[in-house]
Amino acid sequence: MLETEHTFLSDAPTASAGGHDSAGSDLVASIVGRCRDTRALIGRCEPLEVHVVHQSRKNLKKIRAGIKLLSDADGLDLVEANRLCRDVGRLLSELRDTDVCLLTLEGIDPGLAYFGDLAEKLRSRRVDLHDDRLPDDAAYSEIVADLQAVEAILGDIDHGHIGREDLERALRKTRKRARKRYARMDAGGNPHAYHDFRKATKRELYQARYLGADPQPGGRLEQLDRLGECLGHNQDLIVLKQMARELGAFDDRLAALIEDERSTVRAECRRLAADLYGRDR
Repeated sequence: MLETEHTFLSDAPTASAGGHDSAGSDLVASIVGRCRDTRALIGRCEPLEVHVVHQSRKNLKKIRAGIKLLSDADGLDLVEANRLCRDVGRLLSELRDTDVCLLTLEGIDPGLAYFGDLAEKLRSRRVDLHDDRLPDDAAYSEIVADLQAVEAILGDIDHGHIGREDLERALRKTRKRARKRYARMDAGGNPHAYHDFRKATKRELYQARYLGADPQPGGRLEQLDRLGECLGHNQDLIVLKQMARELGAFDDRLAALIEDERSTVRAECRRLAADLYGRDR
């Protein structure tokens, strides 16, 4: 599996050959490197294996987090770059949802003693999706073209003047947004609040990693990672429920298992979120 973190900043500002803070240029180089990693990862695997789809989607989220960090740091117009990344993610999303449903189902029904039929439907769905969309030459070409376009957009912007302080200020904006989404989640009543909060916390995590934050045990990065996994599991359970209904395999037993698991997961999400984004944080 190709996995490169592309973390580039130390505690001290990075200096270019001319003695200037080159943090913005370093960030662009890091994002472009991840775009190239993603193209290589997808292009050398046919058919697309589970870990390739997962890692590619993860890479795209990290690329988008970096793009947002750049945009917030200097008001750069990077809407098109973000849209292109989102389009690539959508080409992979149904495969990823099917893979996640299988893994989640195995987690709540080890050995698939009760839901073997649903598991088989999910496996068949993945085969059908793959035959319909990948390794379709047009889909591969679109992925490559979109990522290359992102690289070109980043190569054309004026980023040399963006320093570490600008990026750290942008990260604080991200954290502030996440805190607002936490408040909405904590207030209840919004069915999408957990998912929206998850996206905000993942963005903070990925941006902090770009900035070279210290991954000390028990530190903020580790807590963000744990919270993101917990919120992700909650979302996976929602997707499993939706897909089981689509496949005509949703029954009372599965409904009870999913709701019991979500109750436990959400309690843990709230506990972790309060530690990171509570009133006094």
